[in-house]
Amino acid sequence: MKQMLISDIVVKSRNNYLNDLPLTEAEFNELTESIRQEGIRVPVVVDKKSKILVDGYNRIAVAKKLKMDEVPVDLQDIGEDNIERTQYELQVGRRNLSANDRKVIIGRLINLKKLTVEQAVKATGMKKGQVKFGAKVADIIDKSDGKLSARDAQKLVKVKGRKGAAEAAKKIKETGKGVKEIVKEAIVEKKTKMTPHQIMEKPMRLFEEAFDEYPQFEKEFRKILKSFIDSL
Repeated sequence: MKQMLISDIVVKSRNNYLNDLPLTEAEFNELTESIRQEGIRVPVVVDKKSKILVDGYNRIAVAKKLKMDEVPVDLQDIGEDNIERTQYELQVGRRNLSANDRKVIIGRLINLKKLTVEQAVKATGMKKGQVKFGAKVADIIDKSDGKLSARDAQKLVKVKGRKGAAEAAKKIKETGKGVKEIVKEAIVEKKTKMTPHQIMEKPMRLFEEAFDEYPQFEKEFRKILKSFIDSL
């Protein structure tokens, strides 16, 4: 396994091109402990000519934290013009990647203007709204300096909107306040401001969909709904 000095690897800013998905603090600590005990088992990918890091941002960050001088590398003839596309393919192709994380990767490419919403829709088969939502979530994760997971960032965007979620992400980044605490506060605040109509909006929508899809059961559905209301 070829080793390379970390000082010889060009690690660009996370905001300049697509790197590994940011890890939560717990995930980063877990990776750190794993590398401390067993070393880096999977080589980082580096472009042979430019020496630019293509894949392995988190592993390099841990290696620097542990004051390692060199890391195992996989040198590939990728070419600078193809680095971002290769990073996208490596990330999206990971088998353990969740649907939320995949949306974040696509969203980040859109935010970096490396991919349009229309191109993302065509390439992934996702709806335009899903793609745009992924871009919002990616933006919030980056604003938290990677402290928010895709799932938590998604929760914040849903309950606070993009502007409110951005303020929460900034608070997490600057104050170091716990992610779970911030997300919980946002959800509680949202619930206290909801009207009865908003609270019942989702279950009522499900009832409407059932009525539309199974019109032959309209009488039964009405009886069920009436029985439920009478039992309250």
